[in-house]
Amino acid sequence: MRRAWILGLLVTFLVGMGGPGIGPAYAQTKKRITVMYMRHWVPAADDAVQKRAEEWGAKNGVEVQFDKIAEKDFDFKITTAVENKTGPDIAMFRSSTPILFQDALVDVSDVAKALIAKHGEFYPANKAQTFTGKAWVAIPWYTIFPTWMYRIDLLNKANLKVPDTYEEVPVVAKAVANPAQGLYGFGIALSRSRDGILFTQSVLWAFGMKMASEDGKTVTFNSPQTLAGLKYIVDLAKVMPPGVTGWDDSSNNTAWLAGKLAMTTNAPSIYYQTKTQNPELAANTGHAIWPKGPAGRPVMMDTYSLGIMKFSPNQELAKDLLRYLTTEEGYTNFYMAGQGFQCPTLATFTKLSVFDDPKLKPVIETLPFGRTSGWPGPVTRAAAEVEAQGVMTDMVQRVLVDKLTPEKALDEATNRMKAIYAK
Repeated sequence: MRRAWILGLLVTFLVGMGGPGIGPAYAQTKKRITVMYMRHWVPAADDAVQKRAEEWGAKNGVEVQFDKIAEKDFDFKITTAVENKTGPDIAMFRSSTPILFQDALVDVSDVAKALIAKHGEFYPANKAQTFTGKAWVAIPWYTIFPTWMYRIDLLNKANLKVPDTYEEVPVVAKAVANPAQGLYGFGIALSRSRDGILFTQSVLWAFGMKMASEDGKTVTFNSPQTLAGLKYIVDLAKVMPPGVTGWDDSSNNTAWLAGKLAMTTNAPSIYYQTKTQNPELAANTGHAIWPKGPAGRPVMMDTYSLGIMKFSPNQELAKDLLRYLTTEEGYTNFYMAGQGFQCPTLATFTKLSVFDDPKLKPVIETLPFGRTSGWPGPVTRAAAEVEAQGVMTDMVQRVLVDKLTPEKALDEATNRMKAIYAK
């Protein structure tokens, strides 16, 4: 009896120590990597990333916890993780947040440089949102930006072409609109939503707005060009549906699917939705390069990137997983699963067959026009903070909702920017 008890203890000891012929105890030896990932429009693409991460985990004896977070909750969760220095090993970041959180992120320049050596440079806007000027703090994963969308059937019926200039937009919008039947020529969120921020800043740039000097140190926002762009947006609101100042990022998608808009701006998510929910509408949904203004066709784009948290106890393992996700096979599987919704950050992947769809050609052609907060200067922490606080969309709302004059709203927004830059 005593001999059996001693033998049992010995077996338990050997199992715990990984003794001869006995595998180590799972709970004692297996490491875990947690990935915080923003859930987006195409579930198959998210699933492809999770599958590849778990595949890496199985090969390396690492448990991978892949947390898909709803877009509306993501910014709060990642900010909380950074502030509390606890949470995921790898996280997704949107837009300029890697610059904002650069002190909390691991230098992944070796991963970025290897990708550049193989595939060429990242698009400038993608680089600007992930490279501090000294180090890559995140790896550009995919790009989302609004393309100009139009109803082919409605414009054809009115014998009109898609607008090539901002001047033509309200003309075309008024010609095809029928508000009495619930059809509006153009519609986009004019709120502190992602759609609102992208649209507002793109238009202001096209009229010549420069938020700051090219060294990124001095606010230059208050200019005749910015004022002209603001007045344009205010006037354009007159051809939009009532309530756009309260729209969120899903509002124009919903309005488009309901046949209430002739034009809008959006990522290809609307096209993806129409293909699955309304094929007839998909056939009449067209994409075009953005209209041009006096200063060109700049379009604000969002880089969705992957970074490693400095508080991670498994930084080298996390970096190895990051390399595995961003191999040629990893990028390819992801973009193909995304059906064209997620745009590449490296030009080489625009040649994938998923982007052969003629409807997506203008989407790919818009990539070189991508710009980021702070442009034509660098993406600084101040520029990222101006974007995060929705200063420009608030300026538009101050005119449309609070009835300030454009001049007064511009002065107010400029003062807010100067306070942010002064910090």
